[in-house]
Amino acid sequence: MVYIPEYSKITSPTLIIWGDRDIALEKDLTTMSAKYVENVRIKHLPRANHFVHWDASDEVNQYIKEFVE
Repeated sequence: MVYIPEYSKITSPTLIIWGDRDIALEKDLTTMSAKYVENVRIKHLPRANHFVHWDASDEVNQYIKEFVE
């Protein structure tokens, strides 16, 4: 069993963009991270790896643009 200490939740709007083919980090980390953020959006990119901004730059830019507008 993994011990996860209690922290205050992040209250700022947060965007997580995740490459589902990441070989370093599992995509379940997105939902685990979301537990600590009150206002989170998660975008999965099925064909991208760890470096989503290289693998799917157009999609990443679009998600960021929508998020900040």
